Amino acid sequence: MKPIDQSKAMISWFFDHDVCGLDVHLRVPKVALPDYNNQDDWFWITEHENLDQEKVMSLLDFCKHKNVNGSDVFIRPHRNEVHPILFLDDLDLKKSKLVAKKYSSLVIETSKGNHQVWLVASNRLDKGQRMASQRLLSSLGYSDSGSISGDHLGRFCGFKSHKRNCWVNFVDRSTSSLYDAFQNTGADLFDKHLYPPGGARVEKEKTQSERDISEVLRKLKRGDSRTDILNDLYIFSVSRGKRTPRQYAERTLKKAIAYLESPN
Repeated sequence: MKPIDQSKAMISWFFDHDVCGLDVHLRVPKVALPDYNNQDDWFWITEHENLDQEKVMSLLDFCKHKNVNGSDVFIRPHRNEVHPILFLDDLDLKKSKLVAKKYSSLVIETSKGNHQVWLVASNRLDKGQRMASQRLLSSLGYSDSGSISGDHLGRFCGFKSHKRNCWVNFVDRSTSSLYDAFQNTGADLFDKHLYPPGGARVEKEKTQSERDISEVLRKLKRGDSRTDILNDLYIFSVSRGKRTPRQYAERTLKKAIAYLESPN
């Protein structure tokens, strides 16, 4: 697929999955050999936001011109939109294929061995809900913790990554099941432990409360802050229609802490 066709396929994929507008940002170098860790060496063009499909398509020639002259090009669903797309960063090919096999996804190769995945949820999510889902997926090893924001920019395929000196490539799009961000809160989402190679289930199905406690334990052991854990629990509790979401979140966190601190 030609670079321009990859870019068009990515744009179409977003709008085919209930995204209403896209943001396109460019990182423009101020010097010939910019240091990407030094913010004085580059600046951002951020004026192209909440664009419909036609406007994004019409922006491609401008992006190509800037990219040829050293700019990096990024894309995302509009940051203030409530939409069903989750961003997963820095996955290897094996994990990217696991995600795409089980859930509807768009897979982009950002450099050799590194991928970004746009995952389709069955629910429209606000920024806070997207962040909570990203934290969970990151805790399971399916995203870079440094990219948890709810509105993170991803690489625009069909353009060159000047930071990595390689092309950003369209890899795959799948039409599998939709990811339920409100139910998948503690189980291993990609059958890593629940199913052995033979396919037989080896664990008893946990209740939602047990899955929540297991997830809190995982985060506590990893060193996540109790405030972040409580906020994530609260968001999921509201989403699941709990009558007293704050109390449920506090109670679940308290149980997990007590279990972790018990002598046994």
